[in-house]
Amino acid sequence: MSGFKRIAWLVLGLVGGLVLVESGLQGVKLAVTMGDASRLQSRSAADADTVRILCLGACYTIGLGTAPEASFPALLEERLDRVSGAPSAGATVYNGGVRGKSIDHFAAGIEPLLVEYQPDIIVVSVNHRTSLDPSPPLEQSLLHRLLLPRMVALALGASSAPNGVETDALAQQIARVEAALREQPGHPPLLREVAQLYAGRGDHAAALETLKVLVDGRGLPARVALHMFRHSAAIGQFDEATRYLDVVRAEPAFVAQMRSLQGVRDDSKAERGQDARLHRTLDQARIALVEQDWAGADALLTDVLSRDPETAEAWYLWGYLDHVLERPPRRPSEAFLNTDRSFLTPEVQAFERALDAHLARLVAAADRQGAVVVMHTLAATDEQIPVILRVGEAQGVAVIDVQTALRNVDDPDPLFLPTNQLRFSEAGNAWLAEQIHRGLASAGLVAEL
Repeated sequence: MSGFKRIAWLVLGLVGGLVLVESGLQGVKLAVTMGDASRLQSRSAADADTVRILCLGACYTIGLGTAPEASFPALLEERLDRVSGAPSAGATVYNGGVRGKSIDHFAAGIEPLLVEYQPDIIVVSVNHRTSLDPSPPLEQSLLHRLLLPRMVALALGASSAPNGVETDALAQQIARVEAALREQPGHPPLLREVAQLYAGRGDHAAALETLKVLVDGRGLPARVALHMFRHSAAIGQFDEATRYLDVVRAEPAFVAQMRSLQGVRDDSKAERGQDARLHRTLDQARIALVEQDWAGADALLTDVLSRDPETAEAWYLWGYLDHVLERPPRRPSEAFLNTDRSFLTPEVQAFERALDAHLARLVAAADRQGAVVVMHTLAATDEQIPVILRVGEAQGVAVIDVQTALRNVDDPDPLFLPTNQLRFSEAGNAWLAEQIHRGLASAGLVAEL
């Protein structure tokens, strides 16, 4: 047999083996998802008192801007463990947050989550980004439907932080890159990757320190200085941010390149379904700050926030501009609570039809697993909240009206990061965990503290 044929047979054998393994895993999945009996009734006596809660939502579920162990799902687990008096008999709370997503995203892809986490309770956020399409595609890509790659990923990287917190996907990615950096200290591609991940998770202080390590002894390119400016502004280190802007200003060719690449960036944003005009305006605001066109930057940032008041970078760049112009700093809660969001509300009847369909889909899948669904309203608009309550009542689903509770807090400022104002502080995450705990207790799903 020739060498080519031997290689071909080897490849065929390998593929055939992988297909058999995947078939076996899919068979296990089918057996699990077709079971009608509640898992709560079939648990062992040792596990009977442990409740598994899956939290699904966007940035406030992930806990952007705070450590994974300070996210609201982690703090909710701590509260429930205090109720039981013993962690093993309390709760396991999983952080399934995904940036910018609402109930429609999770309803469309709930089956793999049910298989992976086997929750007893699903706590899902409903916000203004909920799709108005009542029937988003059920099918995921082939790669996302395969179970073997997920099993391999779990084997290669721990799903939890060292302290046992069930972390979000971004935190898991960060942990894997950090582990690689321990093996290859100072490796530039890994440093760039982890800095980007830190920024994506809202940890701008860690991103800034990582970039300092990256450029140490190598000089500071304007491109990296611009990133360091943004991270410094996000954590309120405004004088340091100015020093990084000065580095960018010293390279006019880079600023010219920023302008020339705007069309390419527009196309890239549009291809990803993002608002190209909004991102172009934000790019122009950055350029205006570099060129010290304060009035122009102010107008451009105002335009960005009039289109999407949840553009976090626009808020902390505005904070930097307030510092430069010696204007009074904005209250930390202003971005979230004192900004008109009514224009973000979709047509109410369309939203109600869509939410009813998304929730029914989620509840049907959860019922097959013996799980209970609970909705909460954080980041929903005032116009959406009555609809969420009405749809929840019609389907027998408890709703925790967190958004209204937040509006009734006497002094909400400590609940938000002082400069990155669209992110909860650790105190905010603790407040949210308390609200969710109370809501679950009121529904009779967990014990009160």
